Amino acid sequence: MTLESHDYSVIDPAWDLIIVPEISRDSEVGISIYPFESLLKNVEAFRFAIFIFSSPFTPVLIESMRKIILLKLLLAVNLWGTTFSISKGILGRHIIDVFTLITFRMIFGFITMLLFLIGLGKTKEIKPMVKRNWKWLVFIGTVSFGVAYIIQYIPFQYDLTTTVNQSILLNFQVFFVIIINFLVYKKRASSMVILGAFIGFVGIVFLNLNESFGFSFETIWGDLLTILSCFFWGTFTAFSKPICEQEDNDPLVFNTIIIFIAMCALLPVAIISPRGFSKIGMLTGSDWTGILWLGIACVAVPYVMWFTALKEVESAKVAIFVYLEPIFAIMIAVIFIPEESITIFTIIGMILCFCGVFIAEWEPGNKNLTVEPEGSFLGESSKWKQAT
Repeated sequence: MTLESHDYSVIDPAWDLIIVPEISRDSEVGISIYPFESLLKNVEAFRFAIFIFSSPFTPVLIESMRKIILLKLLLAVNLWGTTFSISKGILGRHIIDVFTLITFRMIFGFITMLLFLIGLGKTKEIKPMVKRNWKWLVFIGTVSFGVAYIIQYIPFQYDLTTTVNQSILLNFQVFFVIIINFLVYKKRASSMVILGAFIGFVGIVFLNLNESFGFSFETIWGDLLTILSCFFWGTFTAFSKPICEQEDNDPLVFNTIIIFIAMCALLPVAIISPRGFSKIGMLTGSDWTGILWLGIACVAVPYVMWFTALKEVESAKVAIFVYLEPIFAIMIAVIFIPEESITIFTIIGMILCFCGVFIAEWEPGNKNLTVEPEGSFLGESSKWKQAT
């Protein structure tokens, strides 16, 4: 069936169904099929869909939305890029260990998010979201977020691998997102996304070419743990997408719940650790300032940006933005850490990373109609329901 510009809807009198054309915020055109009675209850949403489809300003509107989403992702990875330098300064004093630092990040991140929810009057949305998705929220918060952090930093804490090895291997999470999307949701990434992922990964390798990089039996367990953490980070982005994209689910609320669950998962580790909560009395004012920044600016704010983008954009396209995090980390490190420098390999790596992200996000124009299952117009994911 071909939809002309004036064919705003097609009603099937035999089945009392209505076919509605839609354009998503990431420029994909599709159609959805609903019972006519359900649309009568959502007249405003129906009118908005027809306006979007028929408006001559649709391309401008969609492009504006895409730019806002991209800016949110850039802000998120930019803030995450400050984590390395600040964490290195705090951990370099050997007062608290990395697990305790992560726990503090979750605590202050959760407090910040909770204050936001109280100020916006959104605390009442927590219970319905938990009731609808509690199994997946617990899994994402504990395994995909909390456990992923622990596994990622075990090699770092106990010198099981090199910093360079981990910096490169952590970026495998992009490929895990692509694989999980295909295996769980039967969603195949476009050739542009896959190409961008490979180019960006090569860029990450170039960023670390000025250091010694290699695999050996001495680092094999640390490298394997790092790859395992990448898998969990991949599930974090892939499994969060269906919850975030539901219309009634606010990314702000989702972020608060996930951080709280991760905080609860990390607390026991920080309590029993020799350099855990028992050592916090030795921290200085500058240490606490850094910890507050890591909790507020590197957990609360960027994850809200991340989940907001995840609500609108394909998870693989969101995940590929992690390639830009090392670039911002290097820029910050060069400014604040004297021994850090930029080499020709660094510049090549930066260019490749930006090219990879650009290629993955670039859409040459989609003229094909994709049929979404019933309920997608109202922000519900039938694939998510099938998975649960």
